[in-house]
Amino acid sequence: MEDQLSFVLKFKSDFNIYKLTLSLLNLYGFFHMANHKSAKKRSIQSKTKNGVNTQYLTKIRTNLNKFHNLIKSKNTAEVENSFKDINSILAKAVKKGILKKQYMARKLSSLSNQIKKN
Repeated sequence: MEDQLSFVLKFKSDFNIYKLTLSLLNLYGFFHMANHKSAKKRSIQSKTKNGVNTQYLTKIRTNLNKFHNLIKSKNTAEVENSFKDINSILAKAVKKGILKKQYMARKLSSLSNQIKKN
Protein backbone atom coordinates (compact mmCIF):
# COMPACT_ATOMS: atom_id res chain seq x y z
CA MET A 1 0.00 0.00 0.00
CA GLU A 2 2.81 2.41 0.87
CA ASP A 3 4.57 1.62 -2.41
CA GLN A 4 1.46 2.54 -4.38
CA LEU A 5 1.02 5.76 -2.42
CA SER A 6 4.64 6.78 -2.90
CA PHE A 7 4.38 6.01 -6.63
CA VAL A 8 1.26 8.17 -6.93
CA LEU A 9 2.87 11.04 -5.03
CA LYS A 10 6.04 10.79 -7.11
CA PHE A 11 4.02 10.73 -10.32
CA LYS A 12 2.01 13.79 -9.24
CA SER A 13 5.15 15.73 -8.35
CA ASP A 14 6.84 14.70 -11.62
CA PHE A 15 3.76 15.78 -13.55
CA ASN A 16 3.69 19.17 -11.79
CA ILE A 17 7.38 19.67 -12.55
CA TYR A 18 6.68 18.75 -16.17
CA LYS A 19 3.83 21.30 -16.35
CA LEU A 20 6.05 23.92 -14.72
CA THR A 21 8.89 23.36 -17.16
CA LEU A 22 6.49 23.51 -20.10
CA SER A 23 5.07 26.81 -18.90
CA LEU A 24 8.57 28.23 -18.37
CA LEU A 25 9.64 27.10 -21.83
CA ASN A 26 6.56 28.74 -23.27
CA LEU A 27 7.27 31.95 -21.34
CA TYR A 28 10.85 32.19 -22.51
CA GLY A 29 9.97 31.75 -26.13
CA PHE A 30 10.66 28.16 -27.10
CA PHE A 31 7.21 27.83 -28.67
CA HIS A 32 7.20 30.78 -31.02
CA MET A 33 7.80 31.43 -34.67
CA ALA A 34 10.44 34.16 -34.41
CA ASN A 35 13.50 33.62 -36.59
CA HIS A 36 15.70 36.56 -35.58
CA LYS A 37 17.30 37.25 -32.25
CA SER A 38 15.57 40.61 -31.87
CA ALA A 39 12.18 39.07 -32.68
CA LYS A 40 12.71 36.37 -30.06
CA LYS A 41 13.67 39.02 -27.52
CA ARG A 42 10.62 41.08 -28.39
CA SER A 43 8.41 38.02 -28.01
CA ILE A 44 9.75 37.38 -24.51
CA GLN A 45 9.36 41.05 -23.56
CA SER A 46 5.78 41.17 -24.77
CA LYS A 47 4.87 38.03 -22.79
CA THR A 48 6.33 39.39 -19.57
CA LYS A 49 4.69 42.80 -20.05
CA ASN A 50 1.40 41.07 -20.79
CA GLY A 51 1.69 39.20 -17.49
CA VAL A 52 2.33 42.40 -15.54
CA ASN A 53 -0.51 44.22 -17.28
CA THR A 54 -3.00 41.44 -16.55
CA GLN A 55 -1.99 41.51 -12.88
CA TYR A 56 -2.71 45.24 -12.68
CA LEU A 57 -6.02 44.92 -14.52
CA THR A 58 -7.09 42.03 -12.30
CA LYS A 59 -6.26 44.06 -9.20
CA ILE A 60 -8.30 46.97 -10.56
CA ARG A 61 -11.28 44.75 -11.36
CA THR A 62 -11.32 43.05 -7.95
CA ASN A 63 -11.11 46.38 -6.11
CA LEU A 64 -13.92 47.81 -8.24
CA ASN A 65 -16.08 44.80 -7.41
CA LYS A 66 -15.31 45.25 -3.70
CA PHE A 67 -16.23 48.93 -4.01
CA HIS A 68 -19.58 48.13 -5.64
CA ASN A 69 -20.37 45.54 -2.96
CA LEU A 70 -19.56 48.08 -0.23
CA ILE A 71 -21.78 50.67 -1.92
CA LYS A 72 -24.63 48.16 -1.85
CA SER A 73 -24.01 47.42 1.83
CA LYS A 74 -23.90 51.21 2.55
CA ASN A 75 -20.80 51.04 4.75
CA THR A 76 -19.46 54.58 4.36
CA ALA A 77 -16.14 54.22 6.20
CA GLU A 78 -15.09 51.19 4.20
CA VAL A 79 -16.34 52.79 0.98
CA GLU A 80 -13.99 55.75 1.54
CA ASN A 81 -11.04 53.41 2.18
CA SER A 82 -11.91 51.39 -0.91
CA PHE A 83 -12.11 54.58 -2.97
CA LYS A 84 -8.63 55.58 -1.77
CA ASP A 85 -7.28 52.15 -2.73
CA ILE A 86 -8.85 52.35 -6.19
CA ASN A 87 -7.43 55.85 -6.67
CA SER A 88 -3.95 54.60 -5.76
CA ILE A 89 -4.13 51.55 -8.00
CA LEU A 90 -5.45 53.52 -10.98
CA ALA A 91 -2.74 56.17 -10.53
CA LYS A 92 -0.05 53.50 -10.52
CA ALA A 93 -1.51 51.91 -13.65
CA VAL A 94 -1.52 55.30 -15.40
CA LYS A 95 2.07 55.89 -14.30
CA LYS A 96 3.10 52.51 -15.76
CA GLY A 97 1.28 53.28 -19.01
CA ILE A 98 -1.32 50.52 -18.64
CA LEU A 99 -4.30 52.89 -18.53
CA LYS A 100 -4.92 56.32 -19.97
CA LYS A 101 -5.22 59.34 -17.72
CA GLN A 102 -8.67 60.23 -19.04
CA TYR A 103 -9.98 56.75 -18.21
CA MET A 104 -8.77 57.15 -14.63
CA ALA A 105 -10.39 60.59 -14.31
CA ARG A 106 -13.69 59.35 -15.75
CA LYS A 107 -13.74 56.25 -13.52
CA LEU A 108 -12.92 58.17 -10.34
CA SER A 109 -15.57 60.76 -11.19
CA SER A 110 -18.25 58.12 -11.62
CA LEU A 111 -17.22 56.37 -8.41
CA SER A 112 -17.31 59.62 -6.42
CA ASN A 113 -20.78 60.33 -7.84
CA GLN A 114 -21.88 56.90 -6.62
CA ILE A 115 -20.57 57.75 -3.16
CA LYS A 116 -22.49 61.04 -3.17
CA LYS A 117 -25.74 59.32 -4.16
CA ASN A 118 -25.55 56.85 -1.26
